[in-house]
Amino acid sequence: MQPDTPPQAPLPGPAAVGGPTQTRDAAETPHRRPRPPGVVAGVVVALLGIAATLAWLHLVPARYAAWMVVAPAATLPTGADGDTAGRALSLAAVLAGGDDADVTDFQRFLQLLTSVEVAGRLADARPDLVQGLFDDQWDAAADAWHPPQGWSARLVAALRHWFGAPDWQPPDAEDLAERLDRDLVVERVGATAMRRISLAHADREVALEVLAALHAAANDVVRGQAARGAADRIAFLNRQLTEMPLAAEQRAALARLLDQQEVQIMLTAAGGPYAADLVERPSALDRPTVPNPLLVLAAGLAVSLVAGIAVAGLLRGRR
Repeated sequence: MQPDTPPQAPLPGPAAVGGPTQTRDAAETPHRRPRPPGVVAGVVVALLGIAATLAWLHLVPARYAAWMVVAPAATLPTGADGDTAGRALSLAAVLAGGDDADVTDFQRFLQLLTSVEVAGRLADARPDLVQGLFDDQWDAAADAWHPPQGWSARLVAALRHWFGAPDWQPPDAEDLAERLDRDLVVERVGATAMRRISLAHADREVALEVLAALHAAANDVVRGQAARGAADRIAFLNRQLTEMPLAAEQRAALARLLDQQEVQIMLTAAGGPYAADLVERPSALDRPTVPNPLLVLAAGLAVSLVAGIAVAGLLRGRR
């Protein structure tokens, strides 16, 4: 007879083995939350902005910034305040048709820098400089002009044709004046009458020579205007002295004024700058300075970060 054996306990099932422990561990394990879409979009926008800044720096050609400093040229005074000859000069200028007696030769010089007249003189005297300024339209190998290349130029040409504008023509004096008006920068030097005139271009020598040529051409135009004005005043004064009954004091004043205008004619015939002296000759650094990479990168980074934060905040507000 077999002895009685105690019944064996059933083996624990899979649910029993470690069941409570596994449930507790699963409850204690934190779930990974996906990043909010606004944050992802903001990061993407910021990275795109930085990439666009780097691409712009790579595509935009570096340019050399050339400059010169000019000041009003020394001129012969026309008469002191209250002087009879000085008053006669103003009267003669008005009667001879000149209503701009308060405009100085130096102001005329500054205004003429980007004028069609000075541009025409520059184009006639230095066509090589025009070719350098419009290098995107000049083929040195073929020694001929051609329309601007690239998709943007083709788009502009198509729009011009669509609206009936004239087709492309080689640059002329008006185009050169427009380019100079766009690229030439004139700044006052402190509180003085001096001006700093600068021009940026991909070719350093072209920028330097354009500034020197502009200084000479604008001076010559002002010189010619002054010579013609003095000649007109001399003719007017001679008529007054010969045709008008004048008192002795008036005749003496007009005679002194006539002497001054003859001196003015002699000054216009003298060599050297007439309206603007060169304080600093055209100069430029040996390395390109436009655009400034550090400044562009800093600005691009700041704009990209602001744009990214704005996009992230906008998308977060919509949730």
